[in-house]
Amino acid sequence: MRKIAFSTIMAVPLALAAGNAAADPQMLGVLQTASAVQLHCVAGECAAQLTSICLHEQRPTPTTGYPYTPHNPDALQVTGTRPDGSEIALKAGDVLKFAAARGFSTVKVSAPNTVLAQLGLTSVAVRVAKPLTLVPVETGITGAPFTEADIELGAGPMRAKATAIVDQDTDTIHSSAVLARMIDVLPKWGKASGDLRTGVRQSVAVPQGGSDDSALHGGGSLADKVH
Repeated sequence: MRKIAFSTIMAVPLALAAGNAAADPQMLGVLQTASAVQLHCVAGECAAQLTSICLHEQRPTPTTGYPYTPHNPDALQVTGTRPDGSEIALKAGDVLKFAAARGFSTVKVSAPNTVLAQLGLTSVAVRVAKPLTLVPVETGITGAPFTEADIELGAGPMRAKATAIVDQDTDTIHSSAVLARMIDVLPKWGKASGDLRTGVRQSVAVPQGGSDDSALHGGGSLADKVH
C-alpha cells in the first residue's frame, strides 16, 4: 500500500484567480467518512472534527470559528439515538452547524445540547456519505463575497477535481478519518494520560480484526498511512 504524506492531502492544487486578504475565505470540500462519526458532548455542545480541503487556493484561509453552510446537505447522513437505543434520521440543516477549526484542513460540525434535549436524543452521529462542499457564510466583516457563479464553479468543476484527487483515494480517506477520530478523543488542552493514549491507540490507530476500525484502516496502522 503506498504511503502518503498528510501535508499533501491538504495541499490539493486547486486555484481560483479571485480574492485577496480582505475577501471572504475559501470554500471547503469535506472528505467522505468511512462510517458515522459520533459527536462528543462537552459544555453544552456536541461536536466532532472532519477533514477538509480548500477549493480556492488564492482566497484567504478561514480563521478558527468562521461559519460555513453546506452547499449540498443531502451529502450528509445524520442519525439521532434515543434513550431506548432506537435511531431516527435527521435533516442536517435542522441540527448541524459548521465552522472552520484548523485553517482549511479541519472543520467542526456541531449540534447544541438543547437540540438533543428537545428531540429526546442521547447522541447524534454524522456520516459524510458523498463529497460535501461548504460555503462561507457572508458575515459582512470581510469583503469580496462569493457570487453565484463562484459557488457553482467551486461546488461543480473544482469539487469534482478534488473528488478525483482526494475523495476517491481510499488511503487518504482512511488516514484522515483516523486522525480526525484521534483529535476528537484526545483532550484539547494539556497532556493525555497514559491510559487514555493507550486506549486511543488500541481503538483508533491500531487495526482491530473484524471491527469497523479494521475496515477504516484498510488493514494497516496509522504509521503505515501517514509519515
